[in-house]
Amino acid sequence: MRWMLSVIITVYNVEKYLEQCIESVLNQNYKDLEIIIVNDGSQDNSKMLCNQFASKDSRIRVIHKENEGVIMARYDGVRIAKGAYVTFVDGDDWIKVDMYEQLMQKLMNYDAEMIASGIIRYHSQDEKKLESNNVEAGYYDSLQINNRILPKMLWDFNEQSHGIDPSLSNKIFVKEKIYETMKQLIQKNYIFHYGEDMAILYPYILKIKSLIIVDEQYYFHRQRERNILASYLADLEYFEKLFNLYQYLREVFSGDSHGLEKQLEYFYMYSVDLRKKYYNDVAEKIKYMFPFDKVSKGSRVILYGAGLVGTSYYNQLQKINYCKIVLWVDRNSHIYKNKLYEVKDVTDIFNEKYDYIVLCTSAKNISSQIKEDLTKKGINETKIVY
Repeated sequence: MRWMLSVIITVYNVEKYLEQCIESVLNQNYKDLEIIIVNDGSQDNSKMLCNQFASKDSRIRVIHKENEGVIMARYDGVRIAKGAYVTFVDGDDWIKVDMYEQLMQKLMNYDAEMIASGIIRYHSQDEKKLESNNVEAGYYDSLQINNRILPKMLWDFNEQSHGIDPSLSNKIFVKEKIYETMKQLIQKNYIFHYGEDMAILYPYILKIKSLIIVDEQYYFHRQRERNILASYLADLEYFEKLFNLYQYLREVFSGDSHGLEKQLEYFYMYSVDLRKKYYNDVAEKIKYMFPFDKVSKGSRVILYGAGLVGTSYYNQLQKINYCKIVLWVDRNSHIYKNKLYEVKDVTDIFNEKYDYIVLCTSAKNISSQIKEDLTKKGINETKIVY
């Protein structure tokens, strides 16, 4: 039987979470799927749990193998997949019941070659971060991919982060195309532990002629405890493996006219800096300092601007109990759906009680123009800070 969607679940020592993961896939509203569980040499009870689930549902196939890492585990799953499309789930994560129903319907309606949704970074029931891609939701054909996706796909210079979130698990791919992309990577024999998803996703996007972006979040990505250092950062071969990733993607991007090599270099510099966490060096280099000297402690503030400066101000205020953000606004509020704090339209200023409006821009001429606009609308200029 040829299924429409193959779900590859990779498992390595996740017995504590595995049942929740597999159940979330089995309970999907979308039924035209097969489930391939790849046990990548687990030393706990994961193997037994995989076999138990396979005995209860004919849609499940299990591969038990020696540990070779997530790239090979996913590749082994894709290689035997019967679906026209494939997606991935990590064994300690889980998904909403309507994820595949919603995404497959859109994918088939547009006959697209990839669909990407948002993602939920899950620390606890009380601490969940909803994220979307840093590109506007919608359908993109080949021309639009070239003009609007590729120029900030790997690194968005305005947001200082990925334009397209690199995770494979919140996306659905054409089986044959993702198989060839993974095969190309494996044949190069590079070793990664950081950036495995990037090494597959971004080369894949270069091969396709259509994709869909949706803002909705369906995939729960379980986060490590706050005080635990990520294993890839503790790896003594971190720099060697990071450089392998850099070399491979630079080879893929060679000759590209969309600035991908520059994006890759900025990502590389960012990743080198991350290694400082291994040495407990968590000091943050702040480029844009909140104007503490102009805002009284305990004040109610409105942040005006949700770009790089506004995000920096927001993050600084979240780390200390200095003043209260009562509103965050931007003229283009519709493009900031992925912010932790909801960004509203500037007209909402007039419905809010506040002590200061802090203008979040490094350009003096823009600040002056915003201040002039606000004062013309009756706002006291003593309450405007920049």
